[in-house]
Amino acid sequence: MISSFFSKTKPVNYLTALGFVGVVYIVLVLLNTANLWSLEVFIPKLIVFLLLLMTLFSVIPILKTNKLAEVNSLPMLFFALLAMAFLLSLNNNAAIISNFLIVLAIDKALSLKEEKRTKYKVFEASLLVFAASTFNEWALLFLIPVYIAIYVYCGAQLRNWLMPLATAVVVALLASVYAVLSGQINFFQDHYQFQLNSDFITNRYMGIGLYIIFTLVLTIIAQVKLSNRGMGRTLSLRILGASYIIGIILVFLSSKMGLDAVIYTFFPAAFFFFIYFETVNIKRFKELFLVVLILGALIF
Repeated sequence: MISSFFSKTKPVNYLTALGFVGVVYIVLVLLNTANLWSLEVFIPKLIVFLLLLMTLFSVIPILKTNKLAEVNSLPMLFFALLAMAFLLSLNNNAAIISNFLIVLAIDKALSLKEEKRTKYKVFEASLLVFAASTFNEWALLFLIPVYIAIYVYCGAQLRNWLMPLATAVVVALLASVYAVLSGQINFFQDHYQFQLNSDFITNRYMGIGLYIIFTLVLTIIAQVKLSNRGMGRTLSLRILGASYIIGIILVFLSSKMGLDAVIYTFFPAAFFFFIYFETVNIKRFKELFLVVLILGALIF
């Protein structure tokens, strides 16, 4: 019943996903924010909430455009459930904004398979990663999936390999001009410190460990089942896999975000859950899988 309901992309499916994320964000984040109704607090929170919804609603178009999923609202549901499971990350404005930019960058990286306007797509993906790094310096690690996409899709052209470096030069020059004009001359030294999260062992929740194990097991199973179905989605799975691993690494590395960096894994993990769900042929098991995810999101 649940799987049949979310196998379509009708407005009611979007409203359901919106309800999952919207209610959680409004009740547990907005209503617990001090001085919420002051413009200095309310406007930024509203913008961040809209970016969160844009990220949620972009899941289906990105997967469909890159031919990774048919018209189906399940990936969006999985993203919403992950947001519910790790709702503390929704209280971090920088994490939500940075993740929004990273999801767009991953979209550009995946679209390199079309081999059209590759240099522009590499530039745009790199630019989005550098923009995300202004909210979390460790987000620069997401240049790795960009380079993986270059390698598997358009590595024969040298200019594609050099484009991220050229983008870095352009961004550095523009940021330097802004820093001088705004009086923040030491912006680069102050922001890009790459401080390690030295106390992650004592501050981690058990949920993150279970989430990592659960996702990795499903990904391995899906990878094995997809190995006999051509290389199209398998290559994309590797790019998204790299993005997921980097997101997990950031949980343990980033001293600024800590556990909130788990938000970087929501998009690739939603795809992994969908791919696994798609390989299951037993309808009752599909329903059980969805029930377990929904209950897990509520319990975590």
